[in-house]
Amino acid sequence: MTVRLLGAVIVLLAVGAGGTADLRLIHAVMGDGDQPGIVDSVEAIRGQAFDSVPVPVRAPATLRDVLADVAVAEVIDDRTLAARGRAWRAIGLGDERTPQRLWRLLARDVPRVAFDEESRQLYVDPSVLTPRDFAPNVDEEATTVLQMTGVRPDEPLIAHVLVHALQNQRGDTPRLARTTDELLSVAAMREAEANLVAVYMRFRNLGIAGEMLKEGITPDVLRIADLLPPEIDDAPAIDRRLAEFVYLQGLTVATGQLQQGGWGAVDVLRSRRSTLSWITPESAEKEEPAPAIDIPPAPAAPAEGFRPVDSDTLGPVAIGAVLAQGGMTERSVERLIVYWRGDRLSRFVSETGKGSHTHWESRWADSASAEAFIAGLQETLDQRFSTGEGTAVDGVVQLTADDASYRLRRVEGRVLVDVRTP
Repeated sequence: MTVRLLGAVIVLLAVGAGGTADLRLIHAVMGDGDQPGIVDSVEAIRGQAFDSVPVPVRAPATLRDVLADVAVAEVIDDRTLAARGRAWRAIGLGDERTPQRLWRLLARDVPRVAFDEESRQLYVDPSVLTPRDFAPNVDEEATTVLQMTGVRPDEPLIAHVLVHALQNQRGDTPRLARTTDELLSVAAMREAEANLVAVYMRFRNLGIAGEMLKEGITPDVLRIADLLPPEIDDAPAIDRRLAEFVYLQGLTVATGQLQQGGWGAVDVLRSRRSTLSWITPESAEKEEPAPAIDIPPAPAAPAEGFRPVDSDTLGPVAIGAVLAQGGMTERSVERLIVYWRGDRLSRFVSETGKGSHTHWESRWADSASAEAFIAGLQETLDQRFSTGEGTAVDGVVQLTADDASYRLRRVEGRVLVDVRTP
């Protein structure tokens, strides 16, 4: 028994963090004597070594779900997410539970395997790398995949999660952030790197990994290897759009970087904190900084007796999701959101419990893009809430819905939106 394997067994016996030991699983992940494990493959592909190798244990879905819920709660609590959901709905972005679903989807990530940073353990579902996977000719599909690729069907899934452990070891930005813009941007990078390693691991022995990267990794390739959250396909439209940005758009950009400059070029993306970096190709490809971002300051309360309950920055990708629900074409949305330069979405509630106020200030590169944003937002609000064209007085557009009133105005490159509910 190797030193690495002996250490793993000792940790399992000493910690016992809710999982159960499975020596066959440990061998597969950590290696056994001269037989390399999944850890060795990840280290070889990524060119980086683990200081402390995560220990795999068997754990049910309930334990992995609790781990994800705790991860979300450490960043943003349920009450704040609920307030954010009401602010999102007010501006036409999903429904009141959209933020809760999004944060939890990204916390759970791929199915059946999770990593716990505190215990340094991989929580692996009993359905992953079962005894049938290690018995030749018992599971025909698994045997065929092993013979063709040199890896068992579930090994890339574990590799994906091991990359997340490696990211944490490097001190990369944590996977979950408080603001929407940073959440989507950081998650896009982390998931892209994890899936690049996992896909390369699965196809390298076939000699087609390079060709697959050149042609682009399709969603079907990720689904076959369980490298997408299963909730995506049946999720509401807004949830699906934002999740697909994380798992697909980020992967597209990172794949291009890998082809052009190897892993060093992919590492350039690790510093990205805004989705603007992912939609401005010149900044992503030439290692140049994205355009300067100017987040508006927190606004004062709209009236006496109101207190703030949430502050968020949506960023251009989430704003694009708002605009796409109106009459604006996808191409028009793509052309507009690159001119985003900052935003703050603030939610206030009355101390008496009667009434709420959502204030949204966004900043744009010029007056023309700000004007185009207002026009697109009006179309979305009319589509969602039948607000109509409204009235315009002294440059202020006033709209009315069944349960809210809207005021939209532009001040040069700034757009101010106020939503009041009784």
